[in-house]
Amino acid sequence: MLSQSPYSHRHPLVVILVLFPMLTIFLFFISQMLLFPSSVLAHPSSSPAPIVLSTSTQNLPVGEQKILVIMYNFQNNSHETPFTKEEVSALIFSDTPPSLNSYYKEVSFDKTWFTGDVVGWYTVPIDNSGSSCIDASREAEEIAKQDGIDVDSYPRRIYITPWKESCGTSGSTDGNPSTISINGYPGVDVLIHEIGHNLTLGHAHALVCLNQVITHYSLCQVQYYGDLFTAMGKGNMYHHSAYFKAFLGWLLPSQTLIATQNGSYTLYPIETQATASQIQDFKIPKPNTNEFYHFEFRKPLGYDQGLIYTGDYGIFVRIGYFLPYVIGSSHIFYFPESYLLDTHPQTFTLYDAPLKVGDSFVDPINKITVTYLNHDENSATVSLNFSPPPITSDVNLDESIDSADIKPLAESYNRPLVPYSRYDLNQDQKLNAQDIVQVLTSF
Repeated sequence: MLSQSPYSHRHPLVVILVLFPMLTIFLFFISQMLLFPSSVLAHPSSSPAPIVLSTSTQNLPVGEQKILVIMYNFQNNSHETPFTKEEVSALIFSDTPPSLNSYYKEVSFDKTWFTGDVVGWYTVPIDNSGSSCIDASREAEEIAKQDGIDVDSYPRRIYITPWKESCGTSGSTDGNPSTISINGYPGVDVLIHEIGHNLTLGHAHALVCLNQVITHYSLCQVQYYGDLFTAMGKGNMYHHSAYFKAFLGWLLPSQTLIATQNGSYTLYPIETQATASQIQDFKIPKPNTNEFYHFEFRKPLGYDQGLIYTGDYGIFVRIGYFLPYVIGSSHIFYFPESYLLDTHPQTFTLYDAPLKVGDSFVDPINKITVTYLNHDENSATVSLNFSPPPITSDVNLDESIDSADIKPLAESYNRPLVPYSRYDLNQDQKLNAQDIVQVLTSF
């Protein structure tokens, strides 16, 4: 049964109905962490070692991504066919913005694109009256097979049903096949967000630390989906962050720099294809939490045109981290999430979160200062100063995670352990669909 995900355009009642079970699951996992930390975050020595998804080992989602879109209704609303195949095909596969395909071609620098087919409407022999939300995707697939469609040849699938107010907007699972269910109109912003989950991305949050940009996590508050400047945050169509792009293999390793020395550095906009030596993901170690700051330069280009009102030519600062998800008793998986930092906390809005020319980001705990010096149309320059001297040997510079990192990730920093539907991307260790614990994809 596919869980519904509470994304944008939610009805208030839907939010309450979704959030209550979410909170219950969340509290259960937290209680398990506190009472039996080893059962949640580690495994006996006889079990396989935790599986870590990193850019060096994962099966990157680059190249053609083939999707089958199945539109279906129910026997009690068989007359409802609100969208045509042509309309849905344009929203998903068109090269012309706004569409799912044009977005991902742009943000991936033509490394990832989507092809496929739209079929239906099909009427499943199930009644969908009442307040319950019925997932009849398997029944719809069987009808499509009877219609001559080779369903199994599509590794990604999207199911669209007529709008039902008592159900959430959308939901997604990662797996083989990966799936998305859309209740009602398939908005491009929703499709982009859900496909992001299918490509193994988590959410983009914001971290608010009262009147400070950053301090101890215990003094900060997470605003879930709070990143206003990326599609994995507040339901928009802005570019994925440089951190996410690097994770998905859209940036070359040479375009990510881990800075450990004082000096000036040039950053290039994440909206355009840079040369192999040009930095787009500027990373600085954050030793007190064994994480990294990610700095990126943004321009109002393409799907980022809206930044002209808020974050144009800004330097955005995020903390990247991996969130653990446990499947069964022997597998731990990680997927990337991020916190946007508000570099102007005194204004009580996140719309001015990025650094402007002349601004400085200061981490008083790790003694890090980054100052935005200047920019032109093609690049931006920042200065980095460590005081005391730079950290070199005490930081894991490859951002990989091993078993020694598991406990501090979830316990020491009070980060919530959120269940997430995942599968092992290593080609020799595929998990069957029944092995995937399909819990909710978000709060």
